[in-house]
Amino acid sequence: MFGRTFGFENSTLQYLDGAKIAQLCVYLECLHDAGRENSHHTSILLNAYARQGQKKKMIEFIERLTASRKQFDMRPIFNILCECKFLPEASLLATKLGMHDEALATIIDHMHRYSMAVKLIAKRPTEEAIRHLEKYGRILLEKCRDETMSLLLDCIARSSEDKLDIKRLVDIFIGDSDSGEAFIEYAVQKSTGQVKEELVNMLLEIRLRACSNDKQLAKRADELIMPLISKSNEQHALNLAQTFDCQPVIEFVLKSSHRNKELLTYYMKNNNLKAITALCQEINKPQTWIDALSFVAKSEQVEDEALVLILLDALEKCQAVHPLVVLDVLSKSNTLTISAVKSYVINWLTKQENKMDEDRKRVQENEKRMKELDSQIESLKFK
Repeated sequence: MFGRTFGFENSTLQYLDGAKIAQLCVYLECLHDAGRENSHHTSILLNAYARQGQKKKMIEFIERLTASRKQFDMRPIFNILCECKFLPEASLLATKLGMHDEALATIIDHMHRYSMAVKLIAKRPTEEAIRHLEKYGRILLEKCRDETMSLLLDCIARSSEDKLDIKRLVDIFIGDSDSGEAFIEYAVQKSTGQVKEELVNMLLEIRLRACSNDKQLAKRADELIMPLISKSNEQHALNLAQTFDCQPVIEFVLKSSHRNKELLTYYMKNNNLKAITALCQEINKPQTWIDALSFVAKSEQVEDEALVLILLDALEKCQAVHPLVVLDVLSKSNTLTISAVKSYVINWLTKQENKMDEDRKRVQENEKRMKELDSQIESLKFK
Protein backbone atom coordinates (compact mmCIF):
# COMPACT_ATOMS: atom_id res chain seq x y z
CA MET A 1 0.00 0.00 0.00
CA PHE A 2 2.78 2.47 0.92
CA GLY A 3 4.75 1.57 -2.14
CA ARG A 4 1.89 2.57 -4.40
CA THR A 5 2.15 6.21 -3.26
CA PHE A 6 5.78 6.62 -4.41
CA GLY A 7 6.05 9.44 -6.90
CA PHE A 8 2.88 11.20 -5.86
CA GLU A 9 3.30 14.81 -4.71
CA ASN A 10 3.13 15.34 -0.95
CA SER A 11 2.41 11.67 -0.41
CA THR A 12 3.98 11.87 3.07
CA LEU A 13 1.48 14.47 4.26
CA GLN A 14 -1.19 11.87 5.02
CA TYR A 15 1.14 10.33 7.64
CA LEU A 16 2.16 13.52 9.46
CA ASP A 17 -0.57 13.03 12.02
CA GLY A 18 1.04 12.15 15.35
CA ALA A 19 -1.13 9.03 15.57
CA LYS A 20 0.36 7.75 12.33
CA ILE A 21 4.05 8.32 13.20
CA ALA A 22 4.76 4.58 13.05
CA GLN A 23 3.22 4.33 9.59
CA LEU A 24 5.31 7.36 8.53
CA CYS A 25 8.47 5.55 9.57
CA VAL A 26 7.48 2.46 7.60
CA TYR A 27 6.68 4.58 4.54
CA LEU A 28 10.00 6.45 4.67
CA GLU A 29 11.94 3.24 5.25
CA CYS A 30 10.36 1.79 2.12
CA LEU A 31 11.20 4.97 0.28
CA HIS A 32 14.87 4.66 1.27
CA ASP A 33 14.94 0.96 0.43
CA ALA A 34 13.69 1.79 -3.03
CA GLY A 35 16.32 4.51 -3.47
CA ARG A 36 13.65 7.15 -4.10
CA GLU A 37 14.40 9.34 -1.05
CA ASN A 38 15.86 12.85 -0.80
CA SER A 39 17.47 14.71 2.08
CA HIS A 40 14.07 15.98 3.22
CA HIS A 41 12.77 12.41 3.58
CA THR A 42 15.89 11.42 5.54
CA SER A 43 15.45 14.29 7.99
CA ILE A 44 11.78 13.45 8.54
CA LEU A 45 12.57 9.79 9.19
CA LEU A 46 15.28 10.61 11.72
CA ASN A 47 12.99 13.06 13.53
CA ALA A 48 10.27 10.43 13.55
CA TYR A 49 12.64 7.91 15.12
CA ALA A 50 13.59 10.53 17.70
CA ARG A 51 9.93 11.22 18.58
CA GLN A 52 9.38 7.52 19.10
CA GLY A 53 12.56 7.18 21.16
CA GLN A 54 13.92 4.54 18.80
CA LYS A 55 17.57 5.39 19.33
CA LYS A 56 18.88 1.99 18.25
CA LYS A 57 16.92 2.09 15.01
CA MET A 58 18.14 5.64 14.34
CA ILE A 59 21.80 4.68 14.81
CA GLU A 60 21.45 1.62 12.59
CA PHE A 61 19.83 3.76 9.90
CA ILE A 62 22.66 6.35 10.10
CA GLU A 63 25.30 3.62 9.92
CA ARG A 64 23.59 2.32 6.79
CA LEU A 65 23.65 5.79 5.29
CA THR A 66 27.35 6.37 6.02
CA ALA A 67 28.23 2.95 4.64
CA SER A 68 26.44 3.69 1.36
CA ARG A 69 28.30 5.44 -1.44
CA LYS A 70 25.58 7.98 -2.10
CA GLN A 71 26.63 11.61 -2.09
CA PHE A 72 24.48 13.66 0.24
CA ASP A 73 24.92 16.28 2.94
CA MET A 74 25.21 14.64 6.35
CA ARG A 75 25.28 17.90 8.27
CA PRO A 76 21.50 17.97 8.86
CA ILE A 77 21.73 14.42 10.26
CA PHE A 78 24.50 15.53 12.59
CA ASN A 79 22.35 18.47 13.72
CA ILE A 80 19.40 16.16 14.41
CA LEU A 81 21.55 13.91 16.60
CA CYS A 82 22.73 16.95 18.56
CA GLU A 83 19.18 18.24 18.98
CA CYS A 84 18.12 14.82 20.26
CA LYS A 85 21.03 14.89 22.75
CA PHE A 86 22.61 11.83 21.14
CA LEU A 87 25.98 13.51 21.58
CA PRO A 88 28.37 10.52 21.50
CA GLU A 89 26.72 9.34 18.31
CA ALA A 90 26.86 12.85 16.85
CA SER A 91 30.58 13.21 17.61
CA LEU A 92 31.29 9.76 16.20
CA LEU A 93 29.38 10.55 13.01
CA ALA A 94 31.22 13.86 12.60
CA THR A 95 34.57 12.13 13.10
CA LYS A 96 33.75 9.43 10.52
CA LEU A 97 32.70 12.06 8.01
CA GLY A 98 35.78 14.22 8.59
CA MET A 99 33.74 17.00 10.23
CA HIS A 100 36.41 17.48 12.87
CA ASP A 101 35.44 21.04 13.82
CA GLU A 102 31.90 19.87 14.58
CA ALA A 103 33.15 16.77 16.39
CA LEU A 104 35.43 18.80 18.68
CA ALA A 105 32.73 21.38 19.36
CA THR A 106 30.41 18.57 20.48
CA ILE A 107 33.05 16.76 22.55
CA ILE A 108 34.32 19.90 24.32
CA ASP A 109 31.35 22.26 24.53
CA HIS A 110 28.57 19.74 25.16
CA MET A 111 30.06 16.44 26.32
CA HIS A 112 32.97 18.01 28.26
CA ARG A 113 35.19 15.04 27.34
CA TYR A 114 38.43 17.00 27.28
CA SER A 115 40.81 14.04 27.25
CA MET A 116 38.95 12.59 24.26
CA ALA A 117 39.32 15.94 22.48
CA VAL A 118 43.09 15.97 23.06
CA LYS A 119 43.39 12.48 21.58
CA LEU A 120 41.34 13.48 18.54
CA ILE A 121 43.44 16.61 17.94
CA ALA A 122 46.64 14.59 18.28
CA LYS A 123 45.58 12.45 15.28
CA ARG A 124 45.14 15.43 12.98
CA PRO A 125 47.83 16.92 10.68
CA THR A 126 50.06 19.49 12.39
CA GLU A 127 48.54 22.59 10.80
CA GLU A 128 45.01 21.46 11.66
CA ALA A 129 46.06 20.46 15.19
CA ILE A 130 47.54 23.91 15.78
CA ARG A 131 44.35 25.53 14.52
CA HIS A 132 42.25 23.47 16.94
CA LEU A 133 44.62 24.24 19.81
CA GLU A 134 44.39 27.95 19.06
CA LYS A 135 40.64 27.66 19.63
CA TYR A 136 40.44 25.13 22.48
CA GLY A 137 43.94 25.10 23.95
CA ARG A 138 43.17 27.29 26.95
CA ILE A 139 40.26 25.21 28.25
CA LEU A 140 42.12 21.97 27.51
CA LEU A 141 45.09 23.21 29.55
CA GLU A 142 42.74 23.99 32.39
CA LYS A 143 40.93 20.64 32.33
CA CYS A 144 43.70 18.17 31.38
CA ARG A 145 46.98 20.03 31.70
CA ASP A 146 49.50 17.17 31.33
CA GLU A 147 47.92 15.64 28.23
CA THR A 148 47.53 19.03 26.58
CA MET A 149 51.14 20.05 27.34
CA SER A 150 52.31 16.75 25.86
CA LEU A 151 50.28 17.46 22.73
CA LEU A 152 51.64 21.01 22.50
CA LEU A 153 55.23 19.84 22.77
CA ASP A 154 54.54 17.21 20.13
CA CYS A 155 53.16 19.94 17.85
CA ILE A 156 56.39 21.90 18.32
CA ALA A 157 58.45 18.89 17.28
CA ARG A 158 56.22 18.30 14.27
CA SER A 159 56.07 21.98 13.30
CA SER A 160 59.87 22.25 13.10
CA GLU A 161 59.75 19.66 10.32
CA ASP A 162 56.76 21.26 8.58
CA LYS A 163 58.13 24.81 9.14
CA LEU A 164 54.93 26.02 10.76
CA ASP A 165 54.62 29.08 12.99
CA ILE A 166 53.97 27.79 16.51
CA LYS A 167 53.96 31.34 17.95
CA ARG A 168 50.23 31.21 17.24
CA LEU A 169 49.87 28.97 20.30
CA VAL A 170 51.43 31.37 22.79
CA ASP A 171 48.17 33.21 23.51
CA ILE A 172 46.58 30.12 25.05
CA PHE A 173 48.96 30.48 28.01
CA ILE A 174 47.62 33.86 29.12
CA GLY A 175 47.12 33.54 32.86
CA ASP A 176 49.31 30.43 33.08
CA SER A 177 52.88 31.74 32.98
CA ASP A 178 54.45 28.50 34.29
CA SER A 179 53.08 26.40 31.43
CA GLY A 180 53.79 29.21 28.98
CA GLU A 181 57.42 29.38 30.06
CA ALA A 182 57.89 25.61 29.72
CA PHE A 183 56.25 25.64 26.28
CA ILE A 184 58.30 28.55 24.93
CA GLU A 185 61.55 27.20 26.40
CA TYR A 186 61.04 23.94 24.54
CA ALA A 187 59.98 25.79 21.39
CA VAL A 188 63.20 27.83 21.47
CA GLN A 189 65.25 24.63 21.38
CA LYS A 190 63.35 23.40 18.32
CA SER A 191 63.19 26.67 16.36
CA THR A 192 65.61 28.61 14.18
CA GLY A 193 65.97 32.03 12.61
CA GLN A 194 63.44 34.79 13.13
CA VAL A 195 60.94 32.51 14.86
CA LYS A 196 63.53 31.52 17.46
CA GLU A 197 64.46 35.15 18.10
CA GLU A 198 60.82 36.11 18.66
CA LEU A 199 60.30 33.17 21.03
CA VAL A 200 63.45 34.11 22.98
CA ASN A 201 62.08 37.62 23.44
CA MET A 202 58.78 36.19 24.69
CA LEU A 203 60.62 33.99 27.18
CA LEU A 204 62.72 36.97 28.23
CA GLU A 205 59.60 39.00 29.00
CA ILE A 206 58.00 36.16 30.99
CA ARG A 207 61.09 35.73 33.16
CA LEU A 208 61.63 39.45 33.70
CA ARG A 209 58.00 39.82 34.74
CA ALA A 210 58.45 36.94 37.19
CA CYS A 211 61.62 38.49 38.61
CA SER A 212 59.83 41.79 39.20
CA ASN A 213 57.37 39.96 41.47
CA ASP A 214 59.88 37.68 43.19
CA LYS A 215 63.10 39.19 44.57
CA GLN A 216 64.56 35.75 45.25
CA LEU A 217 64.05 34.86 41.60
CA ALA A 218 65.76 38.10 40.58
CA LYS A 219 68.92 36.87 42.27
CA ARG A 220 69.04 34.07 39.68
CA ALA A 221 69.10 36.50 36.75
CA ASP A 222 72.57 35.28 35.72
CA GLU A 223 71.15 31.80 35.27
CA LEU A 224 67.65 32.53 33.95
CA ILE A 225 67.92 35.73 31.92
CA MET A 226 71.47 36.58 30.85
CA PRO A 227 71.83 33.52 28.56
CA LEU A 228 68.82 34.79 26.57
CA ILE A 229 70.48 38.12 25.76
CA SER A 230 72.57 38.51 22.63
CA LYS A 231 73.80 41.32 20.44
CA SER A 232 70.67 41.10 18.30
CA ASN A 233 68.18 41.58 21.15
CA GLU A 234 70.16 43.52 23.76
CA GLN A 235 68.19 46.75 23.19
CA HIS A 236 64.89 44.90 23.51
CA ALA A 237 66.19 43.22 26.67
CA LEU A 238 67.22 46.61 28.06
CA ASN A 239 63.79 48.09 27.37
CA LEU A 240 62.09 45.17 29.12
CA ALA A 241 64.50 45.32 32.06
CA GLN A 242 63.79 49.03 32.48
CA THR A 243 60.05 48.37 32.31
CA PHE A 244 60.27 45.74 35.06
CA ASP A 245 63.06 47.57 36.92
CA CYS A 246 65.45 44.62 36.91
CA GLN A 247 68.78 46.17 37.94
CA PRO A 248 71.03 43.13 37.27
CA VAL A 249 69.85 42.91 33.67
CA ILE A 250 70.14 46.67 33.09
CA GLU A 251 73.69 46.60 34.40
CA PHE A 252 74.55 43.52 32.34
CA VAL A 253 73.32 45.00 29.05
CA LEU A 254 74.90 48.43 29.57
CA LYS A 255 78.22 46.96 30.67
CA SER A 256 78.41 44.35 27.92
CA SER A 257 77.65 47.01 25.29
CA HIS A 258 80.15 49.45 26.88
CA ARG A 259 77.49 52.12 27.42
CA ASN A 260 79.16 53.47 30.53
CA LYS A 261 77.64 56.92 30.37
CA GLU A 262 74.12 55.46 30.32
CA LEU A 263 75.06 53.18 33.20
CA LEU A 264 76.37 56.13 35.20
CA THR A 265 73.13 58.01 34.51
CA TYR A 266 71.13 54.97 35.66
CA TYR A 267 73.05 54.81 38.95
CA MET A 268 72.55 58.53 39.46
CA LYS A 269 68.84 58.20 38.82
CA ASN A 270 68.69 55.55 41.54
CA ASN A 271 70.96 57.57 43.84
CA ASN A 272 73.34 54.62 44.03
CA LEU A 273 76.56 56.37 45.07
CA LYS A 274 78.29 53.09 45.91
CA ALA A 275 77.77 51.79 42.37
CA ILE A 276 78.80 55.17 40.95
CA THR A 277 82.10 54.97 42.84
CA ALA A 278 82.76 51.42 41.62
CA LEU A 279 82.04 52.41 38.01
CA CYS A 280 84.33 55.45 38.25
CA GLN A 281 87.12 53.27 39.60
CA GLU A 282 86.61 50.80 36.75
CA ILE A 283 86.64 53.46 34.02
CA ASN A 284 89.05 55.84 35.78
CA LYS A 285 88.59 58.78 33.43
CA PRO A 286 88.66 62.37 34.71
CA GLN A 287 85.33 63.30 33.14
CA THR A 288 83.56 60.33 34.76
CA TRP A 289 84.85 61.36 38.17
CA ILE A 290 83.81 64.97 37.58
CA ASP A 291 80.32 63.79 36.57
CA ALA A 292 80.11 61.83 39.81
CA LEU A 293 81.26 64.80 41.85
CA SER A 294 78.73 67.03 40.10
CA PHE A 295 76.01 64.54 40.99
CA VAL A 296 77.03 64.70 44.67
CA ALA A 297 77.14 68.49 44.56
CA LYS A 298 73.67 68.75 42.98
CA SER A 299 72.03 66.22 45.27
CA GLU A 300 69.36 67.82 47.41
CA GLN A 301 70.15 65.45 50.22
CA VAL A 302 73.16 63.23 50.89
CA GLU A 303 71.68 60.18 52.60
CA ASP A 304 75.02 58.71 53.72
CA GLU A 305 78.06 60.95 53.91
CA ALA A 306 80.20 57.85 54.50
CA LEU A 307 79.62 57.00 50.83
CA VAL A 308 80.92 60.44 49.86
CA LEU A 309 84.04 59.73 51.91
CA ILE A 310 84.47 56.41 50.06
CA LEU A 311 84.11 58.24 46.73
CA LEU A 312 86.70 60.85 47.70
CA ASP A 313 89.04 58.20 49.08
CA ALA A 314 88.87 56.25 45.81
CA LEU A 315 89.41 59.45 43.83
CA GLU A 316 92.39 60.35 46.00
CA LYS A 317 94.02 56.98 45.35
CA CYS A 318 93.67 57.08 41.58
CA GLN A 319 94.55 60.83 41.37
CA ALA A 320 92.49 61.20 38.18
CA VAL A 321 91.30 64.73 39.08
CA HIS A 322 93.25 67.53 40.74
CA PRO A 323 92.06 68.17 44.32
CA LEU A 324 91.43 71.86 43.57
CA VAL A 325 89.00 70.82 40.83
CA VAL A 326 87.34 68.40 43.27
CA LEU A 327 86.90 71.11 45.87
CA ASP A 328 85.66 73.57 43.26
CA VAL A 329 82.93 71.15 42.11
CA LEU A 330 81.88 70.18 45.64
CA SER A 331 81.82 73.79 46.78
CA LYS A 332 78.66 74.26 44.69
CA SER A 333 76.72 71.87 46.96
CA ASN A 334 74.09 73.36 49.28
CA THR A 335 73.72 70.21 51.35
CA LEU A 336 77.20 68.73 51.70
CA THR A 337 78.70 69.36 55.16
CA ILE A 338 82.33 70.10 55.97
CA SER A 339 82.68 66.74 57.70
CA ALA A 340 82.12 65.00 54.37
CA VAL A 341 85.19 66.61 52.78
CA LYS A 342 87.25 67.41 55.85
CA SER A 343 89.36 64.27 55.78
CA TYR A 344 89.90 64.61 52.01
CA VAL A 345 91.11 68.21 52.40
CA ILE A 346 93.32 67.35 55.39
CA ASN A 347 94.85 64.41 53.54
CA TRP A 348 95.51 66.56 50.52
CA LEU A 349 97.03 69.36 52.60
CA THR A 350 99.13 66.84 54.52
CA LYS A 351 100.40 65.37 51.26
CA GLN A 352 101.11 68.85 49.96
CA GLU A 353 103.00 69.71 53.15
CA ASN A 354 104.95 66.46 52.97
CA LYS A 355 105.75 67.15 49.36
CA MET A 356 106.92 70.65 50.24
CA ASP A 357 109.14 69.22 52.98
CA GLU A 358 110.55 66.73 50.53
CA ASP A 359 111.12 69.49 48.01
CA ARG A 360 112.76 71.66 50.68
CA LYS A 361 115.09 68.82 51.66
CA ARG A 362 115.89 68.18 48.04
CA VAL A 363 116.72 71.87 47.54
CA GLN A 364 118.93 71.84 50.60
CA GLU A 365 120.68 68.70 49.38
CA ASN A 366 121.18 70.25 45.99
CA GLU A 367 122.56 73.44 47.53
CA LYS A 368 124.94 71.43 49.67
CA ARG A 369 126.08 69.49 46.63
CA MET A 370 126.57 72.72 44.71
CA LYS A 371 128.77 74.13 47.48
CA GLU A 372 130.83 70.94 47.46
CA LEU A 373 131.24 71.19 43.70
CA ASP A 374 132.26 74.83 44.00
CA SER A 375 134.88 73.91 46.61
CA GLN A 376 136.25 71.17 44.37
CA ILE A 377 136.44 73.58 41.43
CA GLU A 378 138.28 76.21 43.53
CA SER A 379 140.76 73.66 44.73
CA LEU A 380 141.52 72.62 41.17
CA LYS A 381 142.26 76.22 40.17
CA PHE A 382 145.11 76.61 42.70
CA LYS A 383 146.89 73.41 41.95
